[in-house]
Formats: sequence, structure tokens, C-alpha cells
Amino acid sequence: MKANSNGHLRRVGGPTICVVTTLALVGILASTLTAGTAAAESASRLERHVTLLEVYVEDEADEQPLLEGGYDLVEGRGDDYLLVIGTDETADELRDQGYRVIPRLGTSASPGPDRQAVERDAQPLSFRGGYRTVDEHEEHLTAVVSQHPDLARLVDYGDSWLKTQGRGGRDLLAVCITNQQAGDCELLPDSDKPRVVMMSAIHPRELATAEINWRLVDDLVEGYRSDPEITMMLDTTEVWIIPLANPDGRDIVELGGGREWQRKNANDSDTPDGCRSGAPFNQIGVDLNRNASTSDWGRQDNGRVVSDQPCSSVFAGPSPASEPEEQALESLFRSLWPDGRADTPGAGAPADTAGVFISLHSFSDFVLFPPGGTAGKTANDAGLRSMGFRMGHFNGYQVGTAPEILYQAPGATDDFVYEDLGVASYTYEVGSADESAPCGGFFPIYECIDNELWPENRDALLYAIKAAGSPYLTSRGPTVTDVQAQNPAAPGSAAPITAVADDDALATDGIERPQATEIVDVEYYLDQLPDDGGQPVPMAPSDGALDAPTEQVSASVATQDLAVGSHTVYVRARNEAGFWGPFTAASFDVAS
Repeated sequence: MKANSNGHLRRVGGPTICVVTTLALVGILASTLTAGTAAAESASRLERHVTLLEVYVEDEADEQPLLEGGYDLVEGRGDDYLLVIGTDETADELRDQGYRVIPRLGTSASPGPDRQAVERDAQPLSFRGGYRTVDEHEEHLTAVVSQHPDLARLVDYGDSWLKTQGRGGRDLLAVCITNQQAGDCELLPDSDKPRVVMMSAIHPRELATAEINWRLVDDLVEGYRSDPEITMMLDTTEVWIIPLANPDGRDIVELGGGREWQRKNANDSDTPDGCRSGAPFNQIGVDLNRNASTSDWGRQDNGRVVSDQPCSSVFAGPSPASEPEEQALESLFRSLWPDGRADTPGAGAPADTAGVFISLHSFSDFVLFPPGGTAGKTANDAGLRSMGFRMGHFNGYQVGTAPEILYQAPGATDDFVYEDLGVASYTYEVGSADESAPCGGFFPIYECIDNELWPENRDALLYAIKAAGSPYLTSRGPTVTDVQAQNPAAPGSAAPITAVADDDALATDGIERPQATEIVDVEYYLDQLPDDGGQPVPMAPSDGALDAPTEQVSASVATQDLAVGSHTVYVRARNEAGFWGPFTAASFDVAS
């Protein structure tokens, strides 16, 4: 879709995407992002000394000057320190303000010995050992849509800042993946299927996030029909994936030479010349994840701005949703989900509200949910928290709101989606906070995507898709795992099915972990889900009684009346609190 002169969205007519060549882009950015050779040399000099600083704090009064002072805080912290990107000069400046500062060694800007050895052995592909460029991401989406027209549809939902200025730039692209039926993937909020949005790289230096979404796209389209779980998801749900929410910023990152620390978009209007040095804490642009039009945009509880300094990495912009990238996102979201929130301040969304939004960031192994900009809880806290802990069970991340386990971050995209539309919204902080580790920080070695970061997040993301019909309710029910069906099954036999129903499938690390209760019901459906007319069949506990939060269960499927070929069983469980969890699917063949 594309905004026309009246502000409406239109669909991309075909698979061709107009892109700016790398050479032309370098020319555009060179003219807009540097102030001559001296500035470039200064950026290179600063890059060699950039590191991660542990800045020790005792309370929020200590944190506030860092939040509002234009420092480049990363989404990670220790029990008694915040993490700031800076140089020796930054450390001295903070010490002069009375902070205890300890530089970390072996960060991704200055690799340690182990990291250097791995990177030296890695086979270069695109940049930084394999990370795909903006051009490659666009080509990937085009290829997926071309190869899977029955599953994928490409949507152009707006323009980047540079493109709105006629200075090159990029289209803002999303792909909608589902078993395409009439009316699917339309930009109308009253959809037949629940919708999930997975967004990445709104902070362009967070390289791993877009690669995770690349793999999610491939996993979905390649798994349809061959994987019963993915088939169930795409038959019932629309999955919208935005690989690069800030393509101009990612183009800057790809230039290297100190610019790989770019966090913001490319808006250089009225930017002081000092912002053009390329230092990580001294860059052009607006932080799109502080620019969302939330009620607490740009402010903390005490009324102070996050940062009104244009050079700051957390500059929130001159006004809420001032940036075309953020405007386009908010327009897209309002086209995908109905407004599920009452106008009364503090009112929650209905418990059966459909939809899930996940914004992938790095780093620190967190699952965060609203509110992010203020302390306290939303009216949907129980459902948001339970959903966070269910996803955290799969990736092992710590769960809580940003103020509970990180710091206050007003103006974030997930806060907008929840506050404006009532949709269950989350931020994943992907990857270890230990930047000296090969898979830590903003720039993990490329092999970490397939070896660690994608495997640990795949099932968490798929859980979100399975629960999208009513996440505030479904996430409060048990998770079903290890569904096994005899395969193949002989005609006329009683084919056994086994599964594990687990109400304690919750992250072990986080704030206010939900209480697991006993399993009281487990049932399966054969070939049809309840909405399609399927009928439940009870499953029995292996130990003779349903009296624990985790139960092994079994049943037998009579095959005498089943057609030869593939069949699917859908299993779900209910806990003592009365909540049914999401379905888990498995398939088996009836042999000829």
C-alpha cells in the first residue's frame, strides 16, 4: 500500500521495487551526513575509542541526568549501573558529574581476542561478515511474494524521511503472510483473522533483529503445508512482518567508519553541524522509538524531557510522530487493528481483544511490555504480564515493564500500539548484554543468528502467533508441548496421541511471575478447529489424575472412518483458573 495525495493507502501494483543504488546512496549520505574530510577523520578517530561504559547509579535521581543529558543509553543495565556508549572523554565528563564509571573492554566497537578470531574466520557475504543490506532485504521480500503468491503480499506503507525530501531514500515495506483468502491482508481494521505484527530495526544499529525477521518470513512460507503448527497459524492468522522500520538509518549504518552506531533516522533538518561528526552519541536524526505519539511522549513522571538535544541519540523530535517513518507506522497500525480502548483515561482493552505487536530490539535478553514511559501498571497488566512470561519461557528472557527492569522510555512504539488501540504489545531485547561475548551487543558475529539468536526466539515468536486470537485470555492458560501422533497409522487401528500440558511454562526470571495452577482439562480436535465445527475429545492423564500444573496426557484416534492420507490433531488444555491455552498441532498419515 502507498499513501496517495489524499492520505489513503494503496497496494503495490507488482513485485518490482524502485531502490536507490548503493553508489548513489553513498553520494547522498556523504553530502548530507559529513562536514568534509576533517569530520570524517574525527569520526574514525572517535570510533577507535568507543566503548560501553558502566555508569553506577543508586536511584532514579541519579538516572535522570543520564536520561535527559543526551547520553547514548543502551537497552541494558546491571543491578546498580546503566550502560552508556561513549569514549574516554565521555567517561571523564561523567566522573566530573560525580558518577563512578567503569569502561568495559572487548566491546563490539573494540573486539576482544576471541571475537576477532571468529570474525577473521567468517566468510564475508554482505557486510560485517554476512548481514544483509537494505537492498537485499527488499529483494528478499520481492522474491518471497513472487514465489508464494498464495501466502505473501507486499505492502508499501509509506516513505522514509530522505524520500519525502526528494533525496533518494526508501519505501517502507511490510509483508503480510497468511493462507490468502478473499479479504485477507487488506488495510481494514475489521479483519476476519487476528493480526500479528513483527517489527525490527527501528534502531538500525541493532543488526540481529532484521535477520531474525528474515528467518521468520522464510520459516512461515516454507513451513506451510509441511509443518502442521505453521499451517494452523497461517490458516487462522495474518502475520505482518516489517524487517526494516528505519531503512534510511540502516543505510547509514552500512557506510561504517563510525556510522554503524546510528540509532536514529536521517532527518538532518536544522541539525547543528556538531551532530554530523559521526560519533555514536553525536548524530543527526530523530529516535523513532521515542517519537511515537503516546500520552507521555518526551517526558518522565517528573515532567522532564527525555532529550530535547538534536544531537542526542534519544532525541524525541520536535513533536509526537513528527517523522514520516513514525507517521506511516501509526497509520498502518490503525489500519490493521480496530480501536479497542475506551476514551476514559486508564481504561483497559476488552479481555478478548485480538492481535499482538512485537518490536525486536537489541540487546539484553528482555521481554518488555507497557507502560514503558511511566511507572505503574496498565488496566490489562495481568494479560500482558502472563503473555510476556509465556513467551519468555521459550527464549529465557527476563520479563517486566521497562521501568521495572530497565528505565523509563516514553514515546516507544509498543506503548503507542497498546495505548491507542489496546493491542497486546511487546519489545524483545535480543542478545546478551555482554558485548565481549560473540553473540552479545549490537553487532554479534553473523553466525550467532543461526546458532543462537534465531533458535532461542523462534518458538517465542510462534507462540505469539498462536495466541493472537485473544492473547490477554489465552496466555493465562496452559501451554501444550510435545504433541506426538503415531505416524503412519494403519487403517482401522487406534492411533495413539500423547502430549504435555504445562501451566508452569513461564519464564523463570521476571517481575511478578504468574502463579501456575493445576491442569483440569485437556482435549483434542481432529482435522477441524472449534470455529470450523470441530468437536472436542478428552485426553486422559498418564498417571490417572489431573492434579498438577504439568501433566502428561494421551488418547487414541480411531482410524477406521478416516480417509487415507494426512490428518491433524489440535490439542489444548485448561487450568484450574478457568483459562484455555492456545492449540498445538501435530499430524499423522493413515496408510493405504
